[in-house]
Amino acid sequence: MSALMSRNICRSLKGRLYSVQAVRKAEEGPQFLKVPSSIDMVKVATTNNMAPLSRLLFVLKAGSRYEDGSNYGVTHLMRHTAYLGTEEISAFKVFKELEKLGTRFNAVTTRDYTMYSLTCTRNNLPNAFKVVYPLMEGRDFNKWEWRDSNHNAKMQFDVTALQNQPEVLLMEGIHEAAFRHGLGNSLFASPNLIGKITQETATCFIAKTCRLDRMGVACAGIDSDVLTDLLEEAISPVSRDEEYDSEEIAYLQREVFDRVKTMHGVDQNVAVKDLLKMCGTEIDLVKKKIAKYGISEDQTIESAVVKDVLKFYDIARTVTNDEKAKYFGGERRINRADFPLTYVTFATEGPSMSSADRLSAALVQQVLNPSTSVKYVANVKGSRLSSAIKKVTDGEFMLKGLNVNYSDSGLFGFTVAADPQDIGKVSKAALDEFLSLASTSITDADVARAKYQLKSDIAMKMENVGATVMNLAEQVHVTQNVTSLNDTLMMVDAIKTDDVVKVAKKLAGGKLSMSSVGNLKNVPYLDQFTK
Repeated sequence: MSALMSRNICRSLKGRLYSVQAVRKAEEGPQFLKVPSSIDMVKVATTNNMAPLSRLLFVLKAGSRYEDGSNYGVTHLMRHTAYLGTEEISAFKVFKELEKLGTRFNAVTTRDYTMYSLTCTRNNLPNAFKVVYPLMEGRDFNKWEWRDSNHNAKMQFDVTALQNQPEVLLMEGIHEAAFRHGLGNSLFASPNLIGKITQETATCFIAKTCRLDRMGVACAGIDSDVLTDLLEEAISPVSRDEEYDSEEIAYLQREVFDRVKTMHGVDQNVAVKDLLKMCGTEIDLVKKKIAKYGISEDQTIESAVVKDVLKFYDIARTVTNDEKAKYFGGERRINRADFPLTYVTFATEGPSMSSADRLSAALVQQVLNPSTSVKYVANVKGSRLSSAIKKVTDGEFMLKGLNVNYSDSGLFGFTVAADPQDIGKVSKAALDEFLSLASTSITDADVARAKYQLKSDIAMKMENVGATVMNLAEQVHVTQNVTSLNDTLMMVDAIKTDDVVKVAKKLAGGKLSMSSVGNLKNVPYLDQFTK
């Protein structure tokens, strides 16, 4: 009886309290933050969507494109060592603290970036941030955690599973054919390299790439002031007296003296300014880092706590592969007779993230093969590629557009899949229609329909908070500016038919790349397609 009375009273109070709730704060649009000078190397963007969950994304210019012959596959390894600790925090503590806070932590690598995502309730984000941030910048692995980690088994599983995913093999192949190296580097380690990527190799790559000047931070569901305060507290100068006691200083000095002598051939009495002269082109960055710890350039190594000095010195000594992507064009064939279907992708060089042609190219894609959000609908009406294929076959086929934008290049084209007996004529018909863009016209009606479809596609994708945060992170890295959804839709409306035609001719006239997977008996080579 008492329980029933309590429920009735609660219902009554609930109805009354709704009328006195505070007015909900209006949602803030995305913005590029002007952060304090102490952390101005980090690019920050945020949008406050008033959601109960906060999503934070650390984005580092440390994708597979920055690998070279000495460390191929290291970014694949980084995906599986994200939870490993550092000298400041153990992997066990990372796991337990994040578990206690109900936080989801994940690592993703692309060809441009390595991304660490954090999802938790708004009130727990500050504490979760403090746990995760030490894993972001120039981390050092603990030897015992590295030894006991099962990352090699996970990498082997990924590579094994990859062999049964034709779409992934196809994308790996088209990137290798188009760019050879850089953006052509695989997202996965080669099977013969698994187990051979050492701790030193990973640490060196992280030191080169995971730095403040290569970091971007994007967040949804948190006030911009809170995010700025968290970053400033994590990055701003700290007192060395508070960071180390006298015994720790003595231990660090002894450790550094040995390291200086054996690794750098520098005497412990050398002045810090002389050490800086060896830092090469990044000396200004290293000076700023050293100033963070209150170390004077006139001090000798013996009188300075130089653990961090040498850490940044090591970073400056290395060279990061920051070369602009170069498109070559070519062909990659993977013969897999055990696959029931054969897959073929054609592509030319597409616009980059910062290109003025990016949205026009997206409209061209909608003209060629419009996307659909309706399930089980094949061969969408208005698709020029689909119409061309249906003229040469009555069999089933799959068609998908390809429009991938990177920081300084891209790929534009399409993928087609069909029965091995039909794939030759199907791919030929689709490619001929694609190449015809160089000579045939695109009408105002085609562009109007493409605009409706593109705007719908963009808006639906941005309903996903994860996609919104990733989009913010990519924008701050490439343009250091943030475009809202409404502004993007207005930019689409402003595109003229002549702009679309111009971009279509440019894309259709570009050098082709081709990737094919499956039974390739009836798949012509690239030069045979273009005769």
